[in-house]
Amino acid sequence: MNVLKLGELWAIPIMLRLALIENLRRIAARIAADRINRNLADYWADQMTETAEKDPNSLILVIADMVRSDPPMMSSFVAEFTRRLQGQSPALALPLTWIEQRLSESGLTIEQSVHSENQQQAADQVSISNSIGSLRFLGAMDWVEFVERMSSVEQVLREDPVGVYGKMDFCHPRSLPSRRGEDS
Repeated sequence: MNVLKLGELWAIPIMLRLALIENLRRIAARIAADRINRNLADYWADQMTETAEKDPNSLILVIADMVRSDPPMMSSFVAEFTRRLQGQSPALALPLTWIEQRLSESGLTIEQSVHSENQQQAADQVSISNSIGSLRFLGAMDWVEFVERMSSVEQVLREDPVGVYGKMDFCHPRSLPSRRGEDS
């Protein structure tokens, strides 16, 4: 059985915090990218809705502009674009049909993309909540007690026949008096 060294035991809380913060960073980066895709979907949906109301004959030109811009067929874009246009005027069915056709090239449907986006948002929310809760738990945990309990050196020192070591307290630098003899 391998026993962790004292430095390795003290590294556990730091490494756990780093892993949780990295998870939050990864999720935040994905959320930021998804927000960009949703903003793009909003832009095209606004363009198409406005054109359909004011000049329906020019809608095909706006659709062509969107097609030329090659929007990302990411679930965040598809879900937002669909949410904004579905059930609107019949003229706005054409861009949704184009999205459906593009997705079918990858074996996907609009419904699958919307479902995938909803699942991803729910998973991100749970992961963020769990990471923050775990960071709070790590902050509240008594790591001195943990290290003392897990350290093989600590166990040997506690076998001190006179019992002096067991009566000693772990000294925190913050609890030491200042150099002037004042409490900090």
